[in-house]
Amino acid sequence: MKKRMLLCIFASITLTSCGTVNELNSLINQSSDSIEANTSAVQRSTFMIQHNAQLIEKSNRAVEENRRLLEKVSAS
Repeated sequence: MKKRMLLCIFASITLTSCGTVNELNSLINQSSDSIEANTSAVQRSTFMIQHNAQLIEKSNRAVEENRRLLEKVSAS
């Protein structure tokens, strides 16, 4: 009787730990998916920041060119 009771307890603990391991694996998978999504978002944001920096440089060059043209027109 004692052996049977111990086997039942052991089986119960084993099944509980399997459930816990499965839950932990699920959380790890969810975390991995989240990390991948965040990495992708950071890459897109970095690209947009670089693109915006290029646009700002072009805009600054255009402003400088317009300033020079305005000075020429004003001097005439």
